[in-house]
Amino acid sequence: MKSVFFYVTRTMGVTGALHTNGEVRDNRVFHKLSCYITQEDLIQPLLTVQEIMLVAARLKLPSHTSEKHRLDTVIVIIIIIIIIIIIIIIIIIIIIKYQN
Repeated sequence: MKSVFFYVTRTMGVTGALHTNGEVRDNRVFHKLSCYITQEDLIQPLLTVQEIMLVAARLKLPSHTSEKHRLDTVIVIIIIIIIIIIIIIIIIIIIIKYQN
């Protein structure tokens, strides 16, 4: 993808500046602060659901969001998921009971 971007910008006369958080991006600083994370990270199987969701929260929520707020958000989502699973189990039990 990077080579396509450079090919198009060099051959088609595209000009301009890249901005990060509203400021012209300094590539040296940007490369030190950023990295590519693959979807199939090898460490993922070693993390708990909460840890995986915290990583996602750190990536998705605004940078000014406190770590406590991120953790609270993750815990609320996990509780909601658990409640939904319990409701589904209860519905399955009721269906099985009335089929017999």
